[in-house]
Amino acid sequence: MLTEQQRVDYYMGKKTKICDTYEISSDFIPKERGDCKRDIVNVINWQDHLSTSDFDNDGYWFKDFTQREGKIPLWNSSKYNKKWFSFVWGDSLDPVDHPTLTKVRWINGGDENDNKCIWKIEQERHWGEMFLGCVYNYRKGYLGYFQRKKPMIGWRGATTGCDRFWENRGLFIKTHSDNPYCDIGFNWITMNEWLFKPQELRFIKDNLKPPQTLNQQLQYKYVVSIDGNDKASDLNWKLASNSVVFMKPPVVESWLMEGLLKPWVHYVPLADDFSDLNQKLIWAENNLDKCLQIIRNANMWMGQFLDYDREQRIMNKVMERFIDNVNIEIV
Repeated sequence: MLTEQQRVDYYMGKKTKICDTYEISSDFIPKERGDCKRDIVNVINWQDHLSTSDFDNDGYWFKDFTQREGKIPLWNSSKYNKKWFSFVWGDSLDPVDHPTLTKVRWINGGDENDNKCIWKIEQERHWGEMFLGCVYNYRKGYLGYFQRKKPMIGWRGATTGCDRFWENRGLFIKTHSDNPYCDIGFNWITMNEWLFKPQELRFIKDNLKPPQTLNQQLQYKYVVSIDGNDKASDLNWKLASNSVVFMKPPVVESWLMEGLLKPWVHYVPLADDFSDLNQKLIWAENNLDKCLQIIRNANMWMGQFLDYDREQRIMNKVMERFIDNVNIEIV
């Protein structure tokens, strides 16, 4: 488990660790609800925006910052509640040209990451009921013993991924749709059907499967986690479960600190083209003791995120350090 200070240091981008002043155009400040959109960099301050309902975009984006992302002590500080800060809500991995709080960044992003400071954005989606329910059920013994599960590989997911779809989720299904050792498929098609060619859309529709609950997915010994628009939103609860996670080495990191996960320690690594899936399944079936250790390691990693008060302290420290270092002047 990392210390609180180690985690704060990990989340900061290089430029967000240095005190500096940035002139930001007022165009980045939302003027009305329509400006409050996913994947768009916004500049706000708590007192002028978050404390009102003017920018509560259908109860989802701006009020999330306190109601769903946590009422951290900093919000009540007169030193900070008028300070401007920049953030982007959604799944964007695009470069930003000034220090910004973000949900995700490339693990090996190089200079692109200098302006990106990871914060626990959209925590209900990634850290909410599914994750906590998985841990609770696991502790109560409701998810079944690993050895009694089906020796198969399970996956359900949406057709997310945009330009990365055919190197991730699309490629996985195309490669293993007829694999007898898998129960895999898309559970729904996202709104961006227009991104697919007619023959691609037919393939996707041919591989639609009924959605599965968390417990249904965990009837299998092995579960695959595959990136969507950015990270795989199911990775959190799968690492917290008592099934073994199969996945490609992560290229995107979030509050989970995926960049510190180790293959063969926290998960079973897959080739970039998923061609070794059956080979890894055979290995796993012949090494159940090692699989149980991988599960224990993954559970221990996820255990550091379970202390609510500790998580709130780390969130507060990251935000405080970010705002202390990044002085934004609106021009």
